[in-house]
Amino acid sequence: MDSSQVFEEWTAYARKKTLLPREVDLESIAANAGFKIVSVTGVRRCGKSSVLMLLFQKLSAGGKKVGYVNLEDSRIKGNESTLDDVLKWFGDEGFLLLDEVTSAFGWEGWLARTHELSKGKLKLVVSSSRNSLVLPSKPLRGRILPHELYPLSFKEFLRFKGVEVEKTTAGRGRVEKAFAEYVKYGGFPEVALAKEEIDKVRILNSYFKDIIGDLVAGKIPLQKLVVTKTMTKMPGSYVGMQPHIELVKKMRVRSPDEAPGLGDRVPYVIVKGTELLSKRAEDPTYVLEKGLQIDSSYYIENQLLPPLERIFAALHISKSELLGNGRQMGIMESIRHHAAAQVVAAPEITAADLTGFTCEKCAGYFTSPPLLGACTCGGRLLFASRKGAAERMLLN
Repeated sequence: MDSSQVFEEWTAYARKKTLLPREVDLESIAANAGFKIVSVTGVRRCGKSSVLMLLFQKLSAGGKKVGYVNLEDSRIKGNESTLDDVLKWFGDEGFLLLDEVTSAFGWEGWLARTHELSKGKLKLVVSSSRNSLVLPSKPLRGRILPHELYPLSFKEFLRFKGVEVEKTTAGRGRVEKAFAEYVKYGGFPEVALAKEEIDKVRILNSYFKDIIGDLVAGKIPLQKLVVTKTMTKMPGSYVGMQPHIELVKKMRVRSPDEAPGLGDRVPYVIVKGTELLSKRAEDPTYVLEKGLQIDSSYYIENQLLPPLERIFAALHISKSELLGNGRQMGIMESIRHHAAAQVVAAPEITAADLTGFTCEKCAGYFTSPPLLGACTCGGRLLFASRKGAAERMLLN
């Protein structure tokens, strides 16, 4: 397929895609794109692509020339000339929205060059969750204006759930129920729109694994790993070792004039090493300058796991299972196993409820029954549905 056809396809998709509005200042993004490259950044799956498409629809409705391309498309991802092809297709005037721009070959140099040559005519709005866009290299410094996107606020969450704020007892009850769900599962758009608890957990599990992979690979922006604490008294007055105070001591040795003083906020990250954790606190700028490695295990254990443990505990999934340790059963198998264990005695289901078949013995799942009429483990097959597993299915 010709690359221009791919670009046209994505632009058509952005035009017709039905999206729920977000609390994002699209007018400000459009205005800023007139003199800077606007980068929409944020954690994976927080809605960056949707925001770019919402911007597309707003600009298009206002009669502006606008194009949208998702550069992660496998049909164009490996092509070294993709970005030049996009420019040939779109031209050097209007609003060009490039989703996941860091997936394209030579993106940094291309953005810097194109912004300089087409300044004032071509407005570039790009997105990515990668560290290289949040902390750009030298050619792009001063050219990029970041706009960080977060998961849904509670106000946005209510809109996604279709819950209106009403000053009635029933209305307050609906808001309180929605708030309990928001606190438990968070504000990722896809999770908010999922109807069933097991689907929410599946989605969160996939996000968890993606984020762990990015963290271990060093793809998480350093600024998102920074912890900041205030030095409320002189270092010698603290009892025991605290990470930010140990860092201040090191900074005073390195550069006394630049070390934080009393009352200052001290940002730090935890780097790899064999010393005690408090001794491994480092200044983020120093980490970048020296190319030090972040201690990913610290962030997984102390930042990612605590909130997720509360969610997965509802399905009796332990911390070791969440990390893939302990029992050999994987997390999705654990979810299916728990669901099957809880609903074997579920009421009869209808044909409309049927989603597949599950094994009573090992909780294996099949979209269609095996030819043998039983699971490979020899277990009996049950009807699977979102209501649970059942022995019988009503046909009327």
